[in-house]
Amino acid sequence: MRILFIGDVVGRTGRDAVATSLPKLREALRIDLAVVNAENASHGFGLAPDMATALFAAGADVITLGNHAWDRKEIIPFISENPHLLRPLNFPPGTPGSGAIVVDVPGGRKALVMQAMGRRIGFIPAAARLADPGREMPLQIYLAESPATLEQLADRVNDQLRRSGRCLVVVSEGFEVGSLGELRDSFGHVAFSSSQMTVCQIVVNYLNRVGLAAKGAARGNVSGTDQRHAMALASTVDLEEAYRSGQMAALLAARGESGFMSTILRDGGPIYRVRYDKVPLEQVAASERTFPAAWIASSGSDVTDDFVRYARPLVGEDMVSLPLVAGRQRLARLKPIYADQKLPAYVLQADRK
Repeated sequence: MRILFIGDVVGRTGRDAVATSLPKLREALRIDLAVVNAENASHGFGLAPDMATALFAAGADVITLGNHAWDRKEIIPFISENPHLLRPLNFPPGTPGSGAIVVDVPGGRKALVMQAMGRRIGFIPAAARLADPGREMPLQIYLAESPATLEQLADRVNDQLRRSGRCLVVVSEGFEVGSLGELRDSFGHVAFSSSQMTVCQIVVNYLNRVGLAAKGAARGNVSGTDQRHAMALASTVDLEEAYRSGQMAALLAARGESGFMSTILRDGGPIYRVRYDKVPLEQVAASERTFPAAWIASSGSDVTDDFVRYARPLVGEDMVSLPLVAGRQRLARLKPIYADQKLPAYVLQADRK
């Protein structure tokens, strides 16, 4: 079976390329099944019905979407009537459309086409172990990559309470606890702070319902990334690497190198060193790095010392120096130097049609 997968089709240029090339490729390569990813076909944001129709006419057997599935709202009734247009199969139950289809191919054969979208990963909750590398605290960490039922979580917490009298639980926002009443932004990402419920509250409610092996009740706090909220908590290493990575991106643009992403490469060895380079977008676009299974402790509710050794240098050794003016943090002030406008006026994503 000869299968051709094309993606990511972006904007008019991408659509025109598919319309011109796909019929020729199907004939020259004797393609049995052509699948086209087109979630960015409409100016980089979503897919309109007329665009989907044109891609099918060009020879696409199946079209897949992704996190931009609903950027063009008119695609919602269209996808319900066109089973060969797929959205991610791991969208919440009740979402219009389907995430999989079985299609007929020449020779009386059949092919199953499925599409799924990645979940959140566990590096941020895992970093809680950096606060207690000596493992002196009754800390449990639950990652999306190490699933457990609420019953299993409660059993582990109560075992810890019987041993220590207290237990600190850090849970990834991607940890599976059932429906959160999710709301999604225009890119298809779950807006956790806008959803009806949080993972934290569901865990707290469950622990208090089944009871704790200690006096008192479970309570929770939903925190963000601290250095986004308080610059004093930022990592000096992170700030330096962010600046250098941005500098690399600017140099790539100045040299006219398109289709690349600035990247940080970590050298091996016990001494922490990084270098800055570029990577083709096709290698990283719509990809997701998962938390390595080797760094998840055998208990399923902690991370290993290897992870601590990996992550510790990222925290840095010093506090950020914060200049103050009249008792308030001094923020950057940009000089208003404007270039001549070359592009159309920017339209907010939520206002695009």
